[in-house]
Amino acid sequence: MGTGRGKSPLVEVTNAREYRRRMKAAGDSLDDLKQLHKDIATLVVAEAQHLVPRKSQKLAGTIRAAGSKTAATVKAGSKRIPYAGMIQWGRKIWPSTRGPKPASGRKKHPSVYLPSLFLTEAASETEPDWVGFYITALENALAEATGEK
Repeated sequence: MGTGRGKSPLVEVTNAREYRRRMKAAGDSLDDLKQLHKDIATLVVAEAQHLVPRKSQKLAGTIRAAGSKTAATVKAGSKRIPYAGMIQWGRKIWPSTRGPKPASGRKKHPSVYLPSLFLTEAASETEPDWVGFYITALENALAEATGEK
C-alpha cells in the first residue's frame, strides 16, 4: 500500500492486472471499469471541494475527477492555476530548487508554506465509502462475466 504522496497510490488492489486480463479475455471492453474509477474519483472530489483552502474560489473550481482502466485520479490546478501542487504539498524555498535557474537579481529565499494535503485527506476521509462501492462493483462485474448473476 502506498502513502498517497506523488505517484504512489493511496490504495493498491492486488491482482488488479490479472482481473483486467481475465475480464478482457471474457469479452469485456473494460469501459465499465473506466466509469467505476471516475465515479470513485467523483466521491473524492466532492469531499475535496469542502477541504480545499479558499482565498478565492479559483483553486476549488479546478478540482476534477478522471478515471482510466487502471486508476481513479483526482486532479487540481491548471495552466492558469499553477499553484495547486504547492497548496497540496507545501514548499520550503522560492524559487524552487528543482525549477529552472532564476533570472539574475532573483535570489532563492525561504518561503515556507505548510502543506494542506486537501486531496489526500479527502481520499482518506471518503475511503470507507469508495472501497465498499469498488468491491461491490467488481464482484457484480465478475459475477456478470462468469454468468452467475
